[in-house]
Amino acid sequence: MAKNQTSWQPGQTGNPAGRKPRAVESLYSEIFKEACTPAQWLKICKRATADALKGDRYARQWLGEYLIGKPQTPLDISPADAVLIANAINALVTAGYQPSAVFRDIVELALEHPANERLTAAPGGSDDE
Repeated sequence: MAKNQTSWQPGQTGNPAGRKPRAVESLYSEIFKEACTPAQWLKICKRATADALKGDRYARQWLGEYLIGKPQTPLDISPADAVLIANAINALVTAGYQPSAVFRDIVELALEHPANERLTAAPGGSDDE
């Protein structure tokens, strides 16, 4: 594969079917469907729209999050760090690993150790001198 090519194309997802709902999500969804009819939901949406137009910030927020989605928090990383991350991901893929699994394991490992342990340990060696 050429240097600038990837197996992912713009607009293409690695999981077209999406994440399957968890059992508890399905249960609550079914309960909600029984408790709130489409006609009731329409009334709720109309009321939220009317309230938002009158200046209710909570109604605007709810509508925005429901219709558009919650705002994403951008990562604040340097260009050099972005290159390091991209190189690490490419190396993992080339070696046959799934980057999401590796990063999940890294996060879990980091959470097992207090931050002060990670910050004071000497890179690549022991600090027991």
